[in-house]
Amino acid sequence: MKKIAINKLALSVAISLVGISSQAFAADFNIPFINGAGLGNLYAGWAAEGADASTAFTNPAALVLIPTQQFEFGGVGVLGHTEFTGTTTPPFPPSPPQTGTAGSELRGLIPSTYYALPLLDNRIVLGFGETIPFGLGNNYGTTSLVRYAATKSQISDIDIGPSVGVKITDKLSAGVGLDIQRLSFSINNQLGFPPFVPDSLSQNNLSDWGTGWHGGLLYQFTPATRVGVDYNSQTVFHLTGTSQLSGPIIPGNGIVNSNLNANVTLPALAQVSIYHDINQQWNVMATVFYSNWSSFKQVTLNNIQVPGGTAISNTVPFNYHNTFDYAGGINYKPTCNWTLRAGAEYLASATGSQYRIIADPVGAGTILSVGAHYQQNKNIGYDLGYAHAFFIDTAYNNTSGFGSVIGKSSQQNNVIGAQLTWSIT
Repeated sequence: MKKIAINKLALSVAISLVGISSQAFAADFNIPFINGAGLGNLYAGWAAEGADASTAFTNPAALVLIPTQQFEFGGVGVLGHTEFTGTTTPPFPPSPPQTGTAGSELRGLIPSTYYALPLLDNRIVLGFGETIPFGLGNNYGTTSLVRYAATKSQISDIDIGPSVGVKITDKLSAGVGLDIQRLSFSINNQLGFPPFVPDSLSQNNLSDWGTGWHGGLLYQFTPATRVGVDYNSQTVFHLTGTSQLSGPIIPGNGIVNSNLNANVTLPALAQVSIYHDINQQWNVMATVFYSNWSSFKQVTLNNIQVPGGTAISNTVPFNYHNTFDYAGGINYKPTCNWTLRAGAEYLASATGSQYRIIADPVGAGTILSVGAHYQQNKNIGYDLGYAHAFFIDTAYNNTSGFGSVIGKSSQQNNVIGAQLTWSIT
């Protein structure tokens, strides 16, 4: 009877704590860093600039602005730190609240590759791209203050696919692209009821392929001014994977359940951009970014492994709202070989303190950037960019039957980008 009671207690604790950890799906994990060059002005010319082959993703209609066959290879590194200060309370008394701090380091690399091939005097241009439009990563450790809410969480959405841009008239062009996406994520946290039940590590890993599309229009009002609009469809994933438990109360090397599954829909996105050449040396640009996060209502994880060899299903509700982000940028060309860039962007938060979770602490903030392009010759160009994010401290007031997280987080993020562009003339 004693063994059965302990198993039931551990099962109840596990159900509650796994419910929190599954909230690693966050409202604002879309990544705007789609190449190395655009980092310099924070992609403020997203749908209208058409500066290189990366427009195959940002607006395929602008592919008609690429005059020659072009390859582009880039990467963006993200370095960040999050510090939580506050109180966490396990879901069942008499476990006392714990007050203190917990830190998470972020180290990520976002690679990108693009290609453009003009045909029929640039009236049709084929494109291809690879980037990561959605991602998240943090690691609070298995002994931290927030270990029952989240330890290590990682989300990655790799997007590859062809695209085409077509010049309809001398002023109007249109484009469309296919998005073949691989979504994978890991959600880890500790389960326990100290001092009665020692901590066990819960590791949940899922992945799946999904398909979507993106398309846009570009209109050249004057030789110096153009406007672009782009739309990215939502993508549906039927994720499968494994749920594993390991720890001192788990026999052998752990319990593995290979039937973990969940259905996830990533939101639709839209962008409107304007680009203007002031003169041969100066140009300016701006973009409004829209994310349809209200379509992301809930996630149900099926067959989560818990102590006692039992698997459960758990539905996690979300309360995200649609967001608008705004970016502005400027380029200055002091010589025919050099272009200097600068940009600023405001990022909105899709959730408030009542629903914000430890796995994704980022709230509203402002990003500032600088960058430079050097054109070695007519075929080879190099780009470097740097950005720093100034995030507002985010508040947590998340209390439910799963326990509570009350406090605030501060974030420090730096982003470094590099790119090689090779044009074949």
